[in-house]
Amino acid sequence: MRTAVLLGTILMCLGSGAVFCQEMTGLQYNGRAWRNLSDQMKLGYVIGFSEALGACDDEKLPCHLHFDEIVQGVSRIFDEPENTLLTIRMAIHALAMKSRGADPAAVEKELAELRRICRQLQPQVK
Repeated sequence: MRTAVLLGTILMCLGSGAVFCQEMTGLQYNGRAWRNLSDQMKLGYVIGFSEALGACDDEKLPCHLHFDEIVQGVSRIFDEPENTLLTIRMAIHALAMKSRGADPAAVEKELAELRRICRQLQPQVK
């Protein structure tokens, strides 16, 4: 009986670990994790990210946007299935590029390169 309980516990942990791993790219949360967060958690994430930067840096954060607008913009980026492996920080960076008025082709080129990097960070499933 103890063996069955132990085996069940191990299988549960392995299953939840697989889900957890899908919400990470490298060691950072990605679009899958973002989509599972409540609106309040997303807002808290963006505020914390801003606080961690210490000073406004338009390269990393669209400082002229309100936090709610950043949450909406990041969510739109993650609405595209091909972007779900991007880290949240990468999506914020892409939004910063867009909000600064970067050429759409340049933004898409940056996103394509970020997608390539993220695919390399994911474990290969065979």
